[in-house]
Amino acid sequence: MTEYRLSTINYDLYVNSDKDGEQFRLRMNFSLAHLGAAASFSRLVGEGEQEQIEKATADYYERAFANSSACVLSSVAAVEAYANELFFDRGSTFPGYASAVLDKLWEDYERKSILPKFDYALVLRGCPTLKQDAASYKDMELLIKLRNALVHFKPEWEDEPKAHKKLSDRLIQRIKPSLLASHREMIFPGAWFSHSCTKWAVETAISFIDDFEEQAGLPSKLKSHKSLLEA
Repeated sequence: MTEYRLSTINYDLYVNSDKDGEQFRLRMNFSLAHLGAAASFSRLVGEGEQEQIEKATADYYERAFANSSACVLSSVAAVEAYANELFFDRGSTFPGYASAVLDKLWEDYERKSILPKFDYALVLRGCPTLKQDAASYKDMELLIKLRNALVHFKPEWEDEPKAHKKLSDRLIQRIKPSLLASHREMIFPGAWFSHSCTKWAVETAISFIDDFEEQAGLPSKLKSHKSLLEA
């Protein structure tokens, strides 16, 4: 029997060949699809900024906010989808465990939040857990906080900022504010949607996955698709 696998940015195609013929199995993967979408949204933000510099447009704010939001949400979704795909392939990702054991472990794994899922996977592979002082970990943690702040947004008065200021103080160390930001404005919630932010979001997701794969001793899932992930 022979078996091979063809991967694209959206699909995995498995083909098993034996004396009875070939069996095809197809599944969709969203980690690369989400990351490709995030990169595409980021490029739109960059193009919009360049257009705004050359000739101001009335709808710049709406387009920048929409594309930046989509980029951040897709970047985090890509990393979570990647974690879930690891366990979908648990027989090959975590060799040495009985199928029944891995199926039971999945029940626990599935309930975990994003970053602990990667620690869980590393432990199962007999590797050290994620280094929380590593740049890729800190950036990914901050990106998740930005995603959460957008998805679960809670308004605050500008003269009494609390959570917004805390997030802004961290973001300003990573990204440049929007073209429309005033000098006195906090970066979140009114000035975060810039190409600097979206490029950082995509590159953070890529760097985090790359570092995880290196630590876990896994082959790169992104390497052959990097040309599609330019942000």
